[in-house]
Amino acid sequence: MTRMTEDYGNAMVCVDCYSAHHCGYHEHDGEWFAGESDTPADCEPLAKLDGLEIADNTCSDHYYGQSCDRVTDEDSDEYGENVEPCEQCGSKDDDNGIEEFSYRSCQGCGSHLGGSRYRLSLRGPVTV
Repeated sequence: MTRMTEDYGNAMVCVDCYSAHHCGYHEHDGEWFAGESDTPADCEPLAKLDGLEIADNTCSDHYYGQSCDRVTDEDSDEYGENVEPCEQCGSKDDDNGIEEFSYRSCQGCGSHLGGSRYRLSLRGPVTV
């Protein structure tokens, strides 16, 4: 029997959750640590995403070295979408999945501390 999963969209997570996704996390004396950090996390990393398959959905090389050709409307001063997709991630969107600074709560652990947010894609069991 094959395990069925469906796309649950994306979650924007804090630095601790992003590090925990890539490097793991552990608890020590009631405090949570992400990766090799010696600074405790605000909350248990990725606790709100328990049971979901998580994959990185950022592109740090987004459009690096590519031409900036865009589809434009002759009657508008606004730029349209990029003509060519990003060579690294295949997206034509300008969004690379990284917010340099945000106060919105982390969708991975619920922390309200300000900082960078990173996009993770989520998949989970099919709901019937």
